[in-house]
Amino acid sequence: MRISSYQTAGPVEVSGHVLIEAVFIFTTRDGRGMPGGRGRRPGGATGKIEGRPEGSWKLRCGFRRLQELKTKHANEVLMTLSSPGTRFKEALADESHDSNMTALILRCIAKALECESQRQGTIALLTTIDGSNFLKVKLMEFMFGLVGDEFEMMDRKESISDVVKLFIALAQNLPHSLSTLLGVFSIIEIVINKLRLLNLLDDNLEQAFEICKECKEGIMKPKPMKQNRERQMEREDEREPDNDFRDINVCPQTIDVAAGMEHNPFLRRNKEKGGYRDLDHYLDVQFRLLREDFICPLREGIQEI
Repeated sequence: MRISSYQTAGPVEVSGHVLIEAVFIFTTRDGRGMPGGRGRRPGGATGKIEGRPEGSWKLRCGFRRLQELKTKHANEVLMTLSSPGTRFKEALADESHDSNMTALILRCIAKALECESQRQGTIALLTTIDGSNFLKVKLMEFMFGLVGDEFEMMDRKESISDVVKLFIALAQNLPHSLSTLLGVFSIIEIVINKLRLLNLLDDNLEQAFEICKECKEGIMKPKPMKQNRERQMEREDEREPDNDFRDINVCPQTIDVAAGMEHNPFLRRNKEKGGYRDLDHYLDVQFRLLREDFICPLREGIQEI
């Protein structure tokens, strides 16, 4: 053992003499520090919490986190649930959810689906839900549990409405999941009929269920050939705007954001295949899409006030 170095800890005055307090660092011959210094605790403890795996989804979207999240704005809820870092996919795969957790997940999903300005985020969230254990098993168990308990059904009317909203969103955006959607619709129909029998079905839920039935009929109809759909989209792309994009004010105008006003801006899709006719065509499409991306959240926020 040898002294490899020392560090001064500051002057100390003793009986009129100034001494330098030194902290010696002892090392073994192979250069390692003496045991008992700072670092890991004896036994190699690392500070992990026992019983909760490192990186568990419950740290990101457990019950408390979702309780807080459901009170946030729809945009924030959607961004959080659709983010891979939230690990919401793992939460949906968990088989241990009780009815309260299932209802809370449904509430957060329904809140996220209220956002209309982030279609990519909506598709990402619905894709995560589609085919999940939550949709195929936990949601069905939850709804079947309501059928046999009238008091529970009365308390969970908001959750029933959330299930209807989820079905509509899936049917409109991911209609290819036919078998799963038909199963969800069947249990929704059973619950709605039970509510109607008990005179507990309100007008809003009745209207939502009518939309639900229309969506179900829509996904059952034969789909047009892909070629026909492409032709229709191409025709829409060829529409000409009523004004020059250079004359449009970059800043939002009253008609763009006023609450209660119907405003359907002229938009054409961003071309993923093929080319634009010319530079003006390209600039017109991109400018209008970019402007709407910025204005749409502002419009939604004002309309909620």
